[in-house]
Amino acid sequence: MDTQAYINSGIIERYALGQASCYEAMELGSYAERYPDVRTALDEALLAVDGLAQAAAVAPPAALRARVLAAVAREAAAGTPGLSPDTKAGNKPFEKPDSSPQPSRPTSRLRTLQFATGIAAVLALAAGLAYLNQSNQNRDLQERTAALEQEVSALTLQSGEWQSEAEQQLDQLALLRDVATRRIALMAVPGAGNARVDVYWNPERKAAYFDVLSLPTAPTGKQYQLWAIVAGTPVDMGVLPLEAGAASWQAFPFVDAPQAFAITIEPEGGSLAPSLDQMVVLGNFSG
Repeated sequence: MDTQAYINSGIIERYALGQASCYEAMELGSYAERYPDVRTALDEALLAVDGLAQAAAVAPPAALRARVLAAVAREAAAGTPGLSPDTKAGNKPFEKPDSSPQPSRPTSRLRTLQFATGIAAVLALAAGLAYLNQSNQNRDLQERTAALEQEVSALTLQSGEWQSEAEQQLDQLALLRDVATRRIALMAVPGAGNARVDVYWNPERKAAYFDVLSLPTAPTGKQYQLWAIVAGTPVDMGVLPLEAGAASWQAFPFVDAPQAFAITIEPEGGSLAPSLDQMVVLGNFSG
């Protein structure tokens, strides 16, 4: 700490004149204990203020002084029967009070300052602990609130997914129960193992879905593509998701008067025309 800068800051003079704040008084008491330079400057400031006060004092008129002393003597005699004003206190004449300047006692004032500083420190510590406790409680509450908000957000998202899934299942059930819905079984072609995909086609709803029952994972860089045969011409119905084996029920574009449906293995992203040597399943539509 730069004690000289602190001494020159004016805090010591404000304290000696009784103008320092509680915090400044507390700080000054602490520094006076720790730094001899600060304590010396404090003592000198207190002595200087006392000297100025005594130098500025105005002596009372002589007649007023005599009246005050006589009144004091009468009060003393009245309090002790049998004694006159002149014989009060063991017949000793009343002595003139010593009016010479009395030296100040900075040590006593410093002890008072230290005591007040100690009380202020205890109060400050208590207030600090209370603030810290409240701050910790607020922080814990904020953390718990943030965690709850995250849980609510996750539950809301999950609820939305469940609702979407439920709506899709209701649509699927309605389509399956509709008497206008036709099911076309796409069976595996020779060499395609036990692949199986069902197509659901509804001309009244203008809706079409495929349901993957068994379909091997496509080779790397390849993707399944659905085709509708209309008037003898293959019509692209789009590529199946890469995870088609896991996601079974999927919608695809509706087409009027299909003759058949087929799925081939094409380069990832699909082809403009089907690769007939890569056909996996085929199902004829009998209307």
